[in-house]
Amino acid sequence: TKSYGVIYEESSGEIKECLVSPNTIGDMLSTGIGIWDNSDVTVDPSTVENFGRIGIFVYNNCSVGIYDSTIECQAYSGEGEVCYGIEVEGAWGSDDPATASHVTIKRNEIYNCDNTFSPEPSWESGGIYINGWLEYMAEADSTVIKEDNNIHHNYEGIIAIKSPSSYAHNNNIYNNR
Repeated sequence: TKSYGVIYEESSGEIKECLVSPNTIGDMLSTGIGIWDNSDVTVDPSTVENFGRIGIFVYNNCSVGIYDSTIECQAYSGEGEVCYGIEVEGAWGSDDPATASHVTIKRNEIYNCDNTFSPEPSWESGGIYINGWLEYMAEADSTVIKEDNNIHHNYEGIIAIKSPSSYAHNNNIYNNR
């Protein structure tokens, strides 16, 4: 069973000046905010922390803006444990462009998404993770615009798999592995 602090499904709305802290560190099925299936949501400004695997998860034809927020992950030490500040995906198993998500990520602080397993974990944690399932199955190319963010102290700053529609401008990406 998956757990979420906040869910938007086939919905629209705004998460404004909120603290989303489900206190599920270590739970690889836990997410702070889940947004999926044709939802239109703005997160501005808020803090997402103490989640298990994903701070903000966007899936399947969503339009999302994440602005002026703080996403604080946690460092794991188990080989298969990962965390992502923001994960954006189209519909798994479908390359239909209508399933792609469109996300703008601006002026956020995203940090501490790490895994310290030595010599290296089986999966990489990251501040922002885009189209990750394209390595394993068909998926539409989501467009993710990343501007003016501070992305630091993560295993990877940004992980984008086959994402020609996405770009990063004017970000501070530093002290990632």
